[in-house]
Parts: sequence; structure tokens; C-alpha cells
Amino acid sequence: MVSKKVLITITDPPYSNNDFKESLRVALGVTAGYREHHVDVLLTGQAVYFVVNADSNTMQRFLAAFRMLDSSFFVDSSSLNGDIPPEMITPPFVIKNIDEILQLYRDADLNLSL
Repeated sequence: MVSKKVLITITDPPYSNNDFKESLRVALGVTAGYREHHVDVLLTGQAVYFVVNADSNTMQRFLAAFRMLDSSFFVDSSSLNGDIPPEMITPPFVIKNIDEILQLYRDADLNLSL
């Protein structure tokens, strides 16, 4: 089995329950599993608030693991809704518009929505 390029889309808010952390764990598992796949994560909907909560120790550990595995975090620009100023989006997060997001989906061998 050849490694795949995987795009994982997360929509759950990072502050209400454990679903968001479980989604990150799934993404890490796909990345570091039996076959090493390249996994990128797209935050859309309420999940974009992860960029605000990314300073917590737990979130920093997730980000460090993803960096070691060469994964990228993309933020859906249409989900910011003026609540999060674009200048607040700093690496490792990258803002993507709808055309760029569609290209991410086209380039991926597998898309998972969590």
C-alpha cells in the first residue's frame, strides 16, 4: 500500500467537548500509523477557534506532534466571520480562501470530515 495524501476537515468547536481533541488524535493516528500518510488539517466552521485556544499546553503538544510529522493546518477564511482578525492567524496556521480549499480537496487522495 502506497502512502496517501490525506485532508482531514474538522468542524467541531475546540472548547465545548472532547470531539475536537479526538479529531486531532485521529489525524495524528492517520499520519503516524502503519503506513505513513501525509496529513493536512483544514479547520472550518467553529473549529477555527482552535487558533485562539492553541496556547494551551494540550494544544501545543498536538501542534508539536503535527510539526514533527510535516503536517499543515489550514483555516477556512469564510469561517472567520470577523470574530477572529486575520492578523491573529500566524504559523503554523495558514488562511485559505474557497478556491484554495477546493484545490486542497482535489489534491488529496483521501478526504475525511470529522
